[in-house]
Amino acid sequence: MVGAAGFARAAWQDLYSELLARLGMSPMRVPEANTDPPIDAERYVGSYRRLSRDTKVELRDGVLTMIDTPTGIIASTSGEVAVPLKPVAPDVFVAMAPTGVELPVVFFGGNSEARYLHTGMRAAARVRNC
Repeated sequence: MVGAAGFARAAWQDLYSELLARLGMSPMRVPEANTDPPIDAERYVGSYRRLSRDTKVELRDGVLTMIDTPTGIIASTSGEVAVPLKPVAPDVFVAMAPTGVELPVVFFGGNSEARYLHTGMRAAARVRNC
């Protein structure tokens, strides 16, 4: 998402890939999906919270959508961003950031509903259902 760092994430991702390639390694990539795996949207729909960010996952016109809202001190540096989530594997999705960078989004924990949403190297706990 575009945040306090602006479009730095795309530049960082390019640099990181170049450095790893020089070491004979490659960064972890989001798996490609040959077909859209079936998902139980109700498992993911809800509100999640972590420091400086509230995230809501909802169905919009049949598409699972993640709405990210900065909170606290960073709320003045960026606004709300809504992105569709494309399923690639059970509990694993891809969100296309406004910068063009594909962001992995992983849900985990719980049985019928996910207890956590993990993205941007941070986990957010479910706080309530939508």
